[in-house]
Amino acid sequence: MSARERPPRLARWILTLILPPRYRDNQLGDLAEEFRSLAAAEGPDAARRWYRRQTLSSLKPNLRLRFHEGAFRSKEGGPFMQTLWQDISYGIRSLRKSPGYAVISALALALAIGVNTAIFSLVNIVAFQDLPMQDHESLAFVWMTDANTGRSQEGVSFQDLVDLRRGQRS
Repeated sequence: MSARERPPRLARWILTLILPPRYRDNQLGDLAEEFRSLAAAEGPDAARRWYRRQTLSSLKPNLRLRFHEGAFRSKEGGPFMQTLWQDISYGIRSLRKSPGYAVISALALALAIGVNTAIFSLVNIVAFQDLPMQDHESLAFVWMTDANTGRSQEGVSFQDLVDLRRGQRS
């Protein structure tokens, strides 16, 4: 198929941009089918003129349809700030209708924030800060190996540690 036998690229591109996604394939397919039949009957130039006229005449209704369907809106159906404001006002109205629920939800939120802060503070101290001692780089991990079984034993009893200190030469 030569370039003259295809619909005008610019017109097709414009339609692809403005048509709502759920109508795009059907409308473009119908226009391409009609273009091919007109090109066979009246010639490719007449078909290309017809395609351009169809594109221009469908701009306004397709743009209106696209805006109406929410292609340029958030998923909830309105511009982002409008839906955000609607959500906030709905939340305030709901909390006004049931103040007990509002108090319980505020307490639950405060408790959750407090627990989260406490846990993070603990993890911060344990995992991210240096140990509160001098020469913490010289700490060592001590373990014992059972001579009979050959199994390692993590950690040592206090008496074994005292014996190890006595026998240490370094």
